[in-house]
Amino acid sequence: MRTKFLFITFLTICLNMQAQNVTVNYDIRDNLDLDAVASLFGEAQSPEDFELALNHSANRISNLDLNGDGYIDYLRVVETFEDGLHVFTIQAVLGNDLYQDVAYIATGKDEYGDYFVQITGNEYLYGPDYYIDPVYVQTPKIFFYFRSPRYTVWASPYYWNYYPTVYIREKPYTTYRYKNSIKVHIDVTNTYKRTTSRDNESTILRLQGKNMRNDYADRNPGKSFSQRNNGIKNEQGQDQHNSSGPQTGRQTIQTRQPEAKPAGNQSKQEKAENPGYVNQSGSQERTGSNSIGRKSISPQGQKQQNTQNKQERSGQQSNAVQQNKVQKNTAQPQQQKTGQQSQPANNKVNQGQRQPATVKSPVQSTVKKENTANQKSSTQKSTETQQNKNRSPQKQPDKKEK
Repeated sequence: MRTKFLFITFLTICLNMQAQNVTVNYDIRDNLDLDAVASLFGEAQSPEDFELALNHSANRISNLDLNGDGYIDYLRVVETFEDGLHVFTIQAVLGNDLYQDVAYIATGKDEYGDYFVQITGNEYLYGPDYYIDPVYVQTPKIFFYFRSPRYTVWASPYYWNYYPTVYIREKPYTTYRYKNSIKVHIDVTNTYKRTTSRDNESTILRLQGKNMRNDYADRNPGKSFSQRNNGIKNEQGQDQHNSSGPQTGRQTIQTRQPEAKPAGNQSKQEKAENPGYVNQSGSQERTGSNSIGRKSISPQGQKQQNTQNKQERSGQQSNAVQQNKVQKNTAQPQQQKTGQQSQPANNKVNQGQRQPATVKSPVQSTVKKENTANQKSSTQKSTETQQNKNRSPQKQPDKKEK
């Protein structure tokens, strides 16, 4: 029992040391996953609903503790609106009238009349020119709220020491644990594109400036992203820089196609690990035992080819069924004829067959031989007596009678 306890203690210490080694490469911005923020914004019904879900203790979307008081910072949401363009500023509440911009969400209609959403990380935390363009599978419900008569520009009523009931002051997770737990809040059916450009940049920057607060950055200039990560442009470069250490990664749909490789240089192992790769012509090619020697085709051509293959298979199956029916119909009369012809031959064979000889034991054979020998000796004796009788002389008549 004592040995088992010592083993469990040693295993726990090793796991804790491993977890500490994993968190070495993490940064401040790793405590707020903007993919999860984008996913949550697509599910919100209104700006108020979005702020409450962002700070709900059951979700733990944020793990930020910028003021260092040992508790997760509350994130408030403030909106500005102009000419159909909405800009939401997410700010961390750090103290009495102390706020720090964390991220921005711009949404509106593009030149084609379709709604768009773009999320920008604050340069102090995420580096310059860090943008996410989420593409939602379903239209966000907040767009319907913008067109409803109930719509009003949202300004968070919460501040330091005044929070909604859904927010509970809790201690933050370790960054390693947070990055693993946040995955369940990212809707992987959506697409989160990384880009370095922004539409309506001048208008968005002007609207951001109306509610901008960088109190933490002003007080801690040495903790900016450029100071923390020398020579790295933004959060994307930070991910590449930390690729040498253990990384958990994000469960997002990558829209960027893999690098093109010639079909001849694609190894079997790479083809098995990468079922879809891009060839030199730019079209996607499927690998496997059935794709050897095939030409690369477009997705539409692939669909047409799949339908043709299905039709050919169904036609081949129907032809095979008809052939089987014809073969069965022709085989039945022949079987009847051959059966009738084989019956007389079988009768003849049965008639000509002999009964199998019985095997006699050696004792039975010797007894039979003795019996036959005795019978022969008795018959010989009877014949000899009969012959002797016949050979005996006839009696002479008496002289007196003469």
